[in-house]
Amino acid sequence: MKTKYIIHLLGLTVFLLSTVSCKKFLETKAIQTQSVPESLNDLQLLLDNPIMQSGLNAVNSSSDEYYVTYTNWLSLTDVINKREYVWDAEVINLSDWNSAYKNILFANTVLFYLDQVSGTGTAELARNIKGHALFVRAYFFYLMAQSTAPQYDPATASTDLGIVLRLDPDFNKETVRSTARQSYEQMINDLESALNLLPDVQLYKTRPGKAACLALLAKVYLQMGDFEKSRGYADASLKITSNLIDFNSLTTTAAYPLGNFNNNIELLYYSKASLQVPLNGDETRARVDSVLYRTFADDDLRKKAFFRDNGNKTFTFKGSYTGDRTLFNGIAVDEIYLIRAECNARLNNANAAMGDLNTLLGKRWVSGKFNPYANLSAEQVLPIILQERRKELLYRGTRWSDLKRLNKDSRFAVTLKRELNGEVYLLPPNDLRYSALLPVELLSLTNLQQNPR
Repeated sequence: MKTKYIIHLLGLTVFLLSTVSCKKFLETKAIQTQSVPESLNDLQLLLDNPIMQSGLNAVNSSSDEYYVTYTNWLSLTDVINKREYVWDAEVINLSDWNSAYKNILFANTVLFYLDQVSGTGTAELARNIKGHALFVRAYFFYLMAQSTAPQYDPATASTDLGIVLRLDPDFNKETVRSTARQSYEQMINDLESALNLLPDVQLYKTRPGKAACLALLAKVYLQMGDFEKSRGYADASLKITSNLIDFNSLTTTAAYPLGNFNNNIELLYYSKASLQVPLNGDETRARVDSVLYRTFADDDLRKKAFFRDNGNKTFTFKGSYTGDRTLFNGIAVDEIYLIRAECNARLNNANAAMGDLNTLLGKRWVSGKFNPYANLSAEQVLPIILQERRKELLYRGTRWSDLKRLNKDSRFAVTLKRELNGEVYLLPPNDLRYSALLPVELLSLTNLQQNPR
């Protein structure tokens, strides 16, 4: 049995395929049954397929971390990216949908066949594969919630629209849209189950270990506004691995100072944007937000490690944790320090919050130049942490999620603004456009409810 052939067949049967007729769709399902995984090795190869490390694009192209000139915007060949840049209310990013649900399909296929092939390898391998598959499913459920569902609100989560939950590779089963509460409960259930199956860390950055699983739980609970649980999971993850890169050891003038991702000691789980977007296409096209750039002090090594001078008083981002021009959308230790710091600040533990912030920034500034934060109240240190979060996690795909959750707090809510050829585009806090539309091809085959506009 050739695993590549299985991967091809599974890819063809993604339920969001937009170009096939109903007849062809059914024919594809019939073909799927002609080849199935036969061993644990086959299942592991499915999970190790490079497409499984592809995240979403809209969370980057719609954020406020960059801008393009009108001329560059006109030259963009990807119409979706052009429309997402100005927050077009009717835009549908089908590539994000296909990427996410193809990976969810692969994870569901692995879980479905696992018991049938469990005798073809060790029990440890079977446990690791199951934990890996559960993590991947939860990870892409989380990403789709950031893209297509409203910000989680405990008061309305039982009635708010959530994401499309697919828990089985069988296409004969009805496709349903869950509530926000059901969506997040499923992520949490998957991740808690995976915790008991995964080793602390994995040999490869593209496979999640327990540290990554705990970190994703911290991210999920942060987005839900449950700071106590988020802090607990962040703390547990950092107890397994808390390594931080000392930016003094980097060649900050290099084209890509962070180097190969396999050697990055901070990486907990590797994932990248699935397609080229304005941020990482033509390197002179996407400019870093100038106000954000000026928030980096001269002794902050991120100012040189993250940015390339275009020579015309504009700057381009070069600090991706992928080690190249592709954007990193995975999980790393620095983010978990910031999650724990924020949660401690919100839980009125200012000293612990400053401790995490100082630990991180001490590795980012020129040796001996950083003055640690001290004697601040929780209320005073919180905005500093949020600002450092924006600076540290630049172009990581986290900004869109942060905008959604912080817009619920009047202290931190912002209106996004773009200007093109004299025309101004605005995205107010809590706007309906923060939830992307579901593909019309999907709606034509199901009874799913579309996001409101």
